[in-house]
Amino acid sequence: MRSLKISLIYVVFCVFFCAFSLGCGETSEKPTDAAAPFSTDIEAFDLADYAGFRASAGDPLSAYQWHLKNFGQLAGKSGVHAAKIGADLNVTPLFERGVFGAGSRVAIVDTGVEITHPDLAANIDLAASVSYIGGGAEPREKSALCAHGTGAAGLAAAAINNGGVVGVAPKAKIAAINIGLGCGGNAYDSTLLSAFMGDLEIYSNSWGYDDFFTRDRFGEALAEGVRNGRNGRGSLYFFAAGNSRSARHRADYNEHLSNFEVMPIAALESNGAYAPYSAAGANILVSAFGGANSLDKALVVTTALTGCEASKFGAFSHELNAGCAYGFMNGTSAATPQAAGAAALILEARRDLSWREARYILAASARQNDPREADWTRNGAGFWINHNYGFGAIDAFSAVQMAKNFRKFGALKSYERNDIISADFLAQNDINKIEFVNVSADINNARNCSFNLALFSPAGTIAEFVKNDIIITSDFTLRDFVFGTPRFLDENANGIWQLAISDSSCNNLSLESWSISIKGRSE
Repeated sequence: MRSLKISLIYVVFCVFFCAFSLGCGETSEKPTDAAAPFSTDIEAFDLADYAGFRASAGDPLSAYQWHLKNFGQLAGKSGVHAAKIGADLNVTPLFERGVFGAGSRVAIVDTGVEITHPDLAANIDLAASVSYIGGGAEPREKSALCAHGTGAAGLAAAAINNGGVVGVAPKAKIAAINIGLGCGGNAYDSTLLSAFMGDLEIYSNSWGYDDFFTRDRFGEALAEGVRNGRNGRGSLYFFAAGNSRSARHRADYNEHLSNFEVMPIAALESNGAYAPYSAAGANILVSAFGGANSLDKALVVTTALTGCEASKFGAFSHELNAGCAYGFMNGTSAATPQAAGAAALILEARRDLSWREARYILAASARQNDPREADWTRNGAGFWINHNYGFGAIDAFSAVQMAKNFRKFGALKSYERNDIISADFLAQNDINKIEFVNVSADINNARNCSFNLALFSPAGTIAEFVKNDIIITSDFTLRDFVFGTPRFLDENANGIWQLAISDSSCNNLSLESWSISIKGRSE
């Protein structure tokens, strides 16, 4: 299995992470200087420019965390009212009821975590933390490039009543899984396989690939994790859906995001609409709050590497941040650990839930955010779905309430049909509650073409995998490439399925054959 390329890793930082550099959300340029992939000339941002906040006594900076409680805060340095009341994770009612995510460990698979941070140290699980690049479980140097994991950890599980911010699951434990990603080294695919095959409850991955049609490199490890993790109930894997929307990149174009075991997370701004960088895709499960890509709108406040060095990214001056231990983050990188924290809240309510059941609860309880967005439609089982948002914005309170009385699933069943010659076929099986569908296609003469590729379920629900706003540059790019989608959730698998190519710019384009795999249950 080939290793991750060094150049690709740095693309990940600028395109996927967009954390603490406050402005790379829409660029796809590949930095060439490995030592300094970002400019350090970032204007200092004074958090006092956010006026009129209410602060809690135990975590005074939590008043600035609009993703937890959005009460219409002034957002951005210019004072624009971008925040929308209620555009948040709806997590504070759980805090009021004493639900804080206790009992779960959230693995931050990232650049490492500052394990001595005053708002993280109490929750760090040292025994579960590991560095695959050497140098211990925290970053090997205090530079902006190494701050990403610390920011993600704070969003997932910063401690409560500890004088700063608060995480979505403030009593969950944090496992710092340092895989490098350009910060003092780079992990290889074999390392990722090892990192994902532990027994931790939840894995948060705020990284990915911006290359088009990248193949899956660790599906085997994820499958092992859901078989054996959590004593057979399965670990939960969250991944950032990507920040390359402006480059017409979709989450569908990264095969690892189309694994059934993966929960891709899209990013919302403080008004509840998708962030301009957040990639769309048929494989997106739900959305959380990544914030904007400029200082003029709301970014997400979280933990940062401590210290007030001049070159520090995302640092702000504020009387409550005298030690410069807090900063900003944005992107699907910021949204993903929020989803992981929400999963910890769900598991506190029901330890016996399987990974499939927790995944289902997040989707079924999600809120239809931004209801005027044109892509919203109902699937055949009545769920609202959207290629920009998945099933909508995470609603932590509703998810926990659903979990409390959730009826356990039956055994997972799978139906597969390979080498389908015609565009449509009749599926005959006993799956009447779909959970996930994978499709691969052998498309001929696709070189230098653009086209749409979409799957239609028997109920008429559509999953768009390829959009005709990109040019396919190789005949073999899509041959046996695996797409995946949860959009047919709870539909009946029986009936005519159709894989359709449309709006082609090619004269001789043809669908030679295709295959489908349907996973679900009988009820």
